[in-house]
Amino acid sequence: MPAYGPLATLFYDADKPRASDAEVMWYAQRLPREQGLSLEAMCGSGRLLVPLVARGLKCHGVDNSSAMLASCEARIKAAGLTAPVFR
Repeated sequence: MPAYGPLATLFYDADKPRASDAEVMWYAQRLPREQGLSLEAMCGSGRLLVPLVARGLKCHGVDNSSAMLASCEARIKAAGLTAPVFR
């Protein structure tokens, strides 16, 4: 399956700019906080990864789309956070 390209990434980011508070809360309550590391597969542009890291969770992201990962890295940087992402 082809990865999201630059145009699809722009559309995705415009259509789904962030995860809902309820969605972030649902994951935050289930992921390890004190120890351990979570991997968000198909992290895309970070609509869920960034708010989870902002809550203090240790998360890495992985995605097949270079364009989506570039958007994710930009969001991480804009939020003043660090979270490795991989392709």
